[in-house]
Amino acid sequence: MTPSHIPPSVLEQYDLVGCSLTRITAGHINATLAVEHGGRKLVIQRLSAIFGEEIHEDIEAVTRHLAMKGMVTPLLVPTRTGASFARDEENNVYRVFTWVTGETHLRASSPAMCEAAAELLGRFHFALADLRYTFKNKRGNIHDTPKHVAKLEKVLSTHAGHDCFAAVEPVAMRILERLAGLASLASLPVRVVHGDPKISNVMFTPAGDAICLVDLDTLGPANIAVELGDGLRSWCNPQSEDSLESGIDLAYFAAAMRGYLRGAKGLPTSAETELVPVGVETIALELAARFAADALEESYFGWDKTRFARSSDHNLLRARAQLIVADAMHAKRDAALALLR
Repeated sequence: MTPSHIPPSVLEQYDLVGCSLTRITAGHINATLAVEHGGRKLVIQRLSAIFGEEIHEDIEAVTRHLAMKGMVTPLLVPTRTGASFARDEENNVYRVFTWVTGETHLRASSPAMCEAAAELLGRFHFALADLRYTFKNKRGNIHDTPKHVAKLEKVLSTHAGHDCFAAVEPVAMRILERLAGLASLASLPVRVVHGDPKISNVMFTPAGDAICLVDLDTLGPANIAVELGDGLRSWCNPQSEDSLESGIDLAYFAAAMRGYLRGAKGLPTSAETELVPVGVETIALELAARFAADALEESYFGWDKTRFARSSDHNLLRARAQLIVADAMHAKRDAALALLR
């Protein structure tokens, strides 16, 4: 799909023939365009092949529930026949969402931004606490740490001949060692979560209020320590995710947890809250494992071709940066727990 083209057959299914299309560059998985038609603004996406069409049942169930609770959320727009998605002649899947006016950021720039994002996530979890629904997404929870550990171990055993192996192996072994030493989060209560609450998936007003969460293809059951671990490793790192200057800012952490606990209104148990720092370490290390594996496989994550000659180099840097985030959280774990208590 070119930046300004959607197949006419898809536009016809949504009564959008003659619309104006503008490419939205944020996001890396689904091709996304803004649509203007008849004074109305919408979002249209071509769904990545890594997702199945059943994901739209999950999105419908969750967003309807959020809207019923008074929360702002993108909603799927049905086709003329009432379907939640459309297909083109090549069997690609497209869907249309309502437009939410706001702005996104690639990194948090202040404790106040972290607090706003976290309060929104807390309200999101609280609103969904009474949702009774069986998720249909066949991809499953993206934060399956044992699965990513097994993948990295396998890649290390099968890619010893890769010319970056000598650089990747010590980083990978450190990641595996750190993951093996973490407390398990498996006994925590299962909640309905967003699944990928990084700062770029939070929409804000120009004044800094958090409006809603976007990128809803990761919705599903998980525990709050994992969910907050993913959010905090993003919100509380003032640097980019591939910077060796990465770390955890405790002022950002304290603000985020203050906002989250206010928004969640007593939902998380003390056990969930106490394990949030372990959740940060777990998710940072899980991402590091994924990046280290791809530094050898070169099969999934893309890379910045303006800075790196190949994906191995960029993904190794990403792995190192996330390992730094995990180590920073580990070094500050006692201080973080003191703040939580």
